[in-house]
Amino acid sequence: MLALVVSACGNEDLASSPVSLVTLSAANGLQSVKSDVPTFIDLSQFITAESTYTLTNIKEMQAQGSGDCANSEPEGHGFIATLSGAAACHYQYSIKAMDSSVVAMGEVVVVVSAPDNPVLKPIPIAMQQDETVVIDLDDELSPDYPSGYVLSGEISDITLLGDGQ
Repeated sequence: MLALVVSACGNEDLASSPVSLVTLSAANGLQSVKSDVPTFIDLSQFITAESTYTLTNIKEMQAQGSGDCANSEPEGHGFIATLSGAAACHYQYSIKAMDSSVVAMGEVVVVVSAPDNPVLKPIPIAMQQDETVVIDLDDELSPDYPSGYVLSGEISDITLLGDGQ
């Protein structure tokens, strides 16, 4: 999401009026953690800002898998997540420019794998809106695909990040 604010002041000639421009964006992202280990999730890697900003809110939106999700309040430019078991936790975060009222929001998915119920590595693929993409899972997952495992015939739990804009 990109937030952009343009402001001007005074009744003077437009050519000499001061204009302030604030650019702030919060992208969606993915972070992996180890089970039962409190981990700082640094959101600054997903944020673009031309001025200082503050992380104002972290909200758990969805939990997937057989594990549990826990998180702290915002700490600096991130938060501490503690996931247990096999879990994928979706968090929405909000940031605000310090010198204006510009706000932006993004989503980060935090994933963990447990040896008895692994969550496979993410497959990052950029797509255009309304584009169809065929993904060969054997090619994408090897060599990390564990020997002796097979994929079920139907995959029903796919997480897409972003809104196509």
